[in-house]
This record gives sequence, C-alpha cells and structure tokens, in this order.
Amino acid sequence: MDSALIVSDLRKDYGDTKAVDGVSFEVKTGDIFGIIGTNGSGKTTTVECVQALRRPDSGSVRVLGIDPCERSRTHRSGRFASDRARQRTAPRLHGRRIGGARTGAG
Repeated sequence: MDSALIVSDLRKDYGDTKAVDGVSFEVKTGDIFGIIGTNGSGKTTTVECVQALRRPDSGSVRVLGIDPCERSRTHRSGRFASDRARQRTAPRLHGRRIGGARTGAG
C-alpha cells in the first residue's frame, strides 16, 4: 500500500521555543490518523506544516509524494496571484443546513 503522508524529522522553532522537535510519522493510503497531545505540544504547527501554511525549519513533508511547500509556491505564482483572489472565487456557506446541523454564518 502506498503512503499518503510522510513526515520525517520535522522541526519548527519560534525564537527559543521549539514548537516541533523531530516529529516523524507515515500515514498509508486509506488509513485514518489522528494527532493527540497536550496544549502546546506542536499538533497545530505540525498540521500547518503539512498543509504548507507554515514552512518547517528542517525535515521533510510529502503528501502523495509531493512537497506541499513547493506545490504551494508554484500555485501562488501561477493561476491565483494572491490569497485574496482565491477568497473571491471560493464558495461560501452562510447558515446553510448540512446533515441536519446549521452552520455558522460566515
């Protein structure tokens, strides 16, 4: 089975604070995976690095074999010149019902 996500020795610092210090894991295609930990343990920073919302200081991330930071840079310089352009074209939900629950007004 192929890997959907590979994170190897991921590190991210904010000044003297080590938010993520050498995290490694692999998620196979079709698996369900979760990250648990105490407040401030680096869960959100790890996910942000996987999504290319933050650039890791070192280590590597591969999503379906692609580095999301490299792909993100390519997309920003391509069709969508800025995040604002992407926001203008993105669909929005305004208090619609989804599966019986009401979403918040955006």
